[in-house]
Amino acid sequence: MHAQCGELLESVCTPGANVLDVGSGSGYLTAVLAQLVGPNGRVTGVEVVPELVERSRRALAADPATRAMVASGAVSVQVAEGSPGWPANAPYDAIHGECRLLRRTLSETLLTSRSLRSRSGCRDGASLAGG
Repeated sequence: MHAQCGELLESVCTPGANVLDVGSGSGYLTAVLAQLVGPNGRVTGVEVVPELVERSRRALAADPATRAMVASGAVSVQVAEGSPGWPANAPYDAIHGECRLLRRTLSETLLTSRSLRSRSGCRDGASLAGG
């Protein structure tokens, strides 16, 4: 599933992109997305389970591939309910999350895209991917 999501988002998770990972869990996909957007991009993970957030924060900070991005704030994981996303870092170029949630809530509050019929909150050309 992570590989498929990475492939779906690869065209918009380019260097410098701003990405939201809703339901970031262990942080695995958050780390993959960080590699795609590079040190000039931003990846924000949102997870409702505090223990998972702490685990993913530790893993991301310990991984040589993401350590510098965590230290600079370019990669972060927040404890929060996923439905509102993380508006503080919007607009997003791409959002990964559970499909029903994305279509019903996040896409209306955080994304603006011609392909999404100009919904408010995100950059032109933004993309959604979900499991």
